[in-house]
Amino acid sequence: MPELLQSFLDQDIRFLQVIAAFWGVPSPVDDDLAARANLAAELLKPELITELLRELPLPAESALAELQKYDGRQLWSTFTRRHGPVREFGPGKRDREQPHLHPVSAAEMLWYRGLVSRAFFKKAGQLHEYAYIPADLLELLPPPAHPVPKSAPARADSPAPQDYLPLERQDAVLDDICTALAASRIGQSLAMPHLPADPAQRDFTIQLLQAGGMLDENGQPVSETLKQHLEAPPPAAWASCFNSWERSTTSDDLRSIPDLTLQLAEFRPPQVIRQAVLKALRRQTAGAWLDVAVFCAEIQTSNPDFMRANGAFTADQVRAASTGAFIGDFTHWSEVEGAYIRYLLLGPLHWLGVTALGTLPRQEQPGVVRVTSAGQALLNGQEPRTPPENARITQKSGGIFICPPRTPRRARYLLARMAEWLPGDGASFSYRVTPAALASARQQSLHTRHLVSLLKTYAANPPSPAFVRALTHWEEQGVQAGIHPALLLQTSSPEVMQQIMRSAAARFISSQVGPTAAVIQPGAAEKLCAALLDLGLLADVKLGL
Repeated sequence: MPELLQSFLDQDIRFLQVIAAFWGVPSPVDDDLAARANLAAELLKPELITELLRELPLPAESALAELQKYDGRQLWSTFTRRHGPVREFGPGKRDREQPHLHPVSAAEMLWYRGLVSRAFFKKAGQLHEYAYIPADLLELLPPPAHPVPKSAPARADSPAPQDYLPLERQDAVLDDICTALAASRIGQSLAMPHLPADPAQRDFTIQLLQAGGMLDENGQPVSETLKQHLEAPPPAAWASCFNSWERSTTSDDLRSIPDLTLQLAEFRPPQVIRQAVLKALRRQTAGAWLDVAVFCAEIQTSNPDFMRANGAFTADQVRAASTGAFIGDFTHWSEVEGAYIRYLLLGPLHWLGVTALGTLPRQEQPGVVRVTSAGQALLNGQEPRTPPENARITQKSGGIFICPPRTPRRARYLLARMAEWLPGDGASFSYRVTPAALASARQQSLHTRHLVSLLKTYAANPPSPAFVRALTHWEEQGVQAGIHPALLLQTSSPEVMQQIMRSAAARFISSQVGPTAAVIQPGAAEKLCAALLDLGLLADVKLGL
């Protein structure tokens, strides 16, 4: 087999710099034979080899051990089928996307460390492509200490991420469900305030409602199920949501991935696919950071066909939505199965509060996850610990009410049906009581007495007497005052106003509201300016103040 220097001859200098960075040796600068020879000599130092192997992720360690077992080489197709693909990148695209920082397989981990190379060798008179360990490097590798179990748990590339992206409230999913139920009940758009900004997360929230039987086939709340959910203690409600999703036959996570278009119904049922990933997640060390790419590689090694109904990988099963290309064969495992695993870890499981997200050095997107304490309970079929819902609603001037975190969900659900939704601060929920909102509530058989009773029970202070009087007057007499936008004409003296009111310009005036002020008719400001100019008056127009 070729030696290490020979395996470097066809590689560009940037690829060799990536290898040098993994080994912690000086990067080659000159793109010549001498630089390649110096790099090869550095990598063949036994102490460096020992150090690199100590830091090698377990799936990559297993793949390297398997190559050693077969005297350092294996058919490329067999190697990548067992240990994942090595994606094809030109130098420019590789430098932009930096796949060495987020490898999709154990094979890629070995490739970007220079431990595995690729070449054609003759066998029985025919050329075949092989993965191989360079001969001089193979001689220096210690024998595998022990066989690596097929289902060995994956572990993160580093003990902790550089940047942790905290989930401030792991049980925020309960608030999302409460908001979505209220929006569905009053017929509001799911893109309104208080709901997640991410459309995928909003869609997932609706899937949770359907999986839990809280929405009927027309998208309307089911009263009895809804009531049970809102009145259940938070731990029980949270566990019920997770369990409903885990067992759901209708919540299809695979079809929720926007980059994939499924062509044929040759996949296992949604709950079976989902539970295969959850089973692998349950094997991970509690509280430890888990590299998503490593986790994908472990599943690819131990259970590669967990999604395929018949275990077969055919190209026409899946299309890439962006290009229309068929990607259902095994060489695109990372783009289909891997994409599903990443979506589950970074999407639904994160939204359910099961995983917290983090990034590794030089990563821009989350690449590591950690199962939260609540997630551990949920994965083990237990109710998670969460503080009680005992926060109180507060009232501000202008009929505005604030629901802080952990306001009883039943109270906020009712208030959301009787008030206008205001943009919040990302934690609290703000509402304003308006005649239009009260009129909408009346159509739902909710009246002002229900609102007063709600506030007396759940507000920090009883509703103010003035606010109660205003509700009573509206209930009896309807809207008694209105506020409308208007433009005001203001003159320097009463004499000037009288001159205007006696002229043809008066037709653009709605009403005079004082000796030097008058309300202009809607849309007539420009015409009034022209009429004033005819009178020899130059108007100073101020709009949008």
